[in-house]
Amino acid sequence: MELEGQANRTNRDSYALYWLHSLEDLPGLTARCLHPVGFVLPPPDKAHVEAIFQRVFDDYEALSATPEEGFVTLQTGGAIYRLAADSIDYIEALDKKLNIWTKRQCLTVYAKIGQMEELLGSGFFRCHRSYLFNYSRLESVDLSAMEVCLQSGVRLPLSRSYRDELKNRMTQEGAANDA
Repeated sequence: MELEGQANRTNRDSYALYWLHSLEDLPGLTARCLHPVGFVLPPPDKAHVEAIFQRVFDDYEALSATPEEGFVTLQTGGAIYRLAADSIDYIEALDKKLNIWTKRQCLTVYAKIGQMEELLGSGFFRCHRSYLFNYSRLESVDLSAMEVCLQSGVRLPLSRSYRDELKNRMTQEGAANDA
């Protein structure tokens, strides 16, 4: 059990296959698994084992086929994370740290928001000196409240210095869609 926990902490792309001798161990094991692909219980049949390995192979192949430029590598404490850029909802700067929010987690790293803005490119928009968001997650902009509303329901502040740039980008996008 400890091996699986260590693999999940250090490398989210790892798989662990457990061969259980009884169903008594199953509840404890499933509670600790982040990405179970299957469990083998005695007596195993060849088709079941092949199906499990096929799922592992398919997941690994899909991960390998993703272009590297779509990923960001971040170090936090003793762990290194490899995040798909499109999985990031928004980034919040607090003091010398950044909170990187995804649907499933929040990672805190020591970095500057300007560095992340440059690294992530045009798919992200800086709406405030302390906030950067994934433009594809934009739901609406409330100009009277000076807020950006994301699809997740999160509301981020919109500063006056970025308001016109955001309006221009949305206008250009709308004109491109009308053409």
